[in-house]
Amino acid sequence: MATYGPEYEGKTAISKDGKRRIVIRNGEAVVDTSYTPPASSGGPAKTSADDRKALIAAQSRAAAERDAMRSYRSAGHAIKKISGPTKAAWLDAITPKPDGGILDKIGGILGTPFRALEDDETLGAMDELSTVGASAALKNSANVKGAASDKDMALIRLAGLGPYKTQGENTRIVKDAMYQSGLEQLRAKLTAQWIARNGSLSNPNAKGQTFESYLTLGEGMYADRMSGRTKPRTKSLPKPPPSAKGAKPVTIDLEGNIVE
Repeated sequence: MATYGPEYEGKTAISKDGKRRIVIRNGEAVVDTSYTPPASSGGPAKTSADDRKALIAAQSRAAAERDAMRSYRSAGHAIKKISGPTKAAWLDAITPKPDGGILDKIGGILGTPFRALEDDETLGAMDELSTVGASAALKNSANVKGAASDKDMALIRLAGLGPYKTQGENTRIVKDAMYQSGLEQLRAKLTAQWIARNGSLSNPNAKGQTFESYLTLGEGMYADRMSGRTKPRTKSLPKPPPSAKGAKPVTIDLEGNIVE
């Protein structure tokens, strides 16, 4: 162990990590047990109760949106089976309803041979579009009263769906719902990522970027990707085969074909 002269007595030194202080006593370097390291001023902010609530809410919202996306895809498939109001009216006329009146029952009896011409998938699609649209409208009324859950909010996007709408209108409703669902899932993902990497939504990242600007950037990239504004990846032209010694150079056109 190194020894120090009287001129070093009482002198101190801080370790590189700042956690220990060394002091010279009686010619020897010893750890100063009375030293208290200063509080760190860097690093991620401590995750607060509000951050934890935001994280739980984001996870719940993402799960609800994933469930809703399955409903959107199912509705999109049903739309392909119902071409529009004329088809819907025809199916409605030949299909009896449990709570229908006498005329509906008569129509159901007369429509029995015609229902045999329609596959079960088409008849099921008619029921699905009617049920989904009515259910979404009901959930929308619950939302007005402030009682809608994350899942209800996701399904409310299909409130305008119905078998008597045109196929184009129904398709637009489903596409809009899927777009919004994907955006909400992205927001939840970015929220969770930010808290995991930076400790708190109120803390900037290592580049000094705030969560709000990070989220805005992510939303913009999502909008560009969904609208097709991002540049597609282009494949380079294939390399020409090596020419034999003394042979003429090989020319390849833009389609990759050898030009004689």
